[in-house]
Amino acid sequence: NIMTVVLSGAGTKGCCGRLNGSYSATLPVALLGSDATTATGHRNCGIFVENYDTGDVGSLQTDGVCEYAVAGAAIQPGVLCTTSAAGKVVAAASGDKAFLRMLGGYSSSGATADGALCRVEILPTPIDIA
Repeated sequence: NIMTVVLSGAGTKGCCGRLNGSYSATLPVALLGSDATTATGHRNCGIFVENYDTGDVGSLQTDGVCEYAVAGAAIQPGVLCTTSAAGKVVAAASGDKAFLRMLGGYSSSGATADGALCRVEILPTPIDIA
């Protein structure tokens, strides 16, 4: 599914997006994911489809397999993931809310690295990591 949103800050293609709980007219407001714990009440929910500027109407992929996510580190396939402070996909740690599962990178070994494109599954509901 694709969710149409209004950007309250820049959004980068392949990076994590989150909702901030407010609306612009009838559209939810989104921004770059930056909080793995969502302690601030924001909800990480998908991956930006294109690059967007503040105020743009944009799209977040919110379920299924995303073929163009941007990794923030080396992550093994199968690992539950969340967002880094820069909106990149990183392995979830204790206290995080995972909303992605790493499927693999595009290298011959399937490995990922910081800034590399990767495939992720967007989970239907966040998972608390103990």
